[in-house]
Amino acid sequence: MQQTKTFQKLPEKEFIEKCKKRICENLKKIKKRVCSTEKNLRERKEEDNLGNFINEKTVNLGDSGWGEEHKEALKRIENGTYRTCKCGKKIEQKKQDACPTTKLCISCNNKEKQK
Repeated sequence: MQQTKTFQKLPEKEFIEKCKKRICENLKKIKKRVCSTEKNLRERKEEDNLGNFINEKTVNLGDSGWGEEHKEALKRIENGTYRTCKCGKKIEQKKQDACPTTKLCISCNNKEKQK
């Protein structure tokens, strides 16, 4: 029988630090994957002489936007708006715990899904 993870509400400062740590860890993983992929593409380009098909824009994945939502979340933590939805309500800890980069409260997220 599989146990479900129970959510434990934390004090605000502790919760934000927990989220910040997870976001930073995820960002490091993304950067590692991007670097590995860039290296593999460069090696493939050299091996197969695919210069016409794999140009520098394709190889330069660092500018592809991967990890941008993580960087934005870190900026929101720094400027004090991390847990604030665009509607002005506070984003629920349970939702932010499930997805630390979210910008929307549950209500606004549901409205977005209906569009």
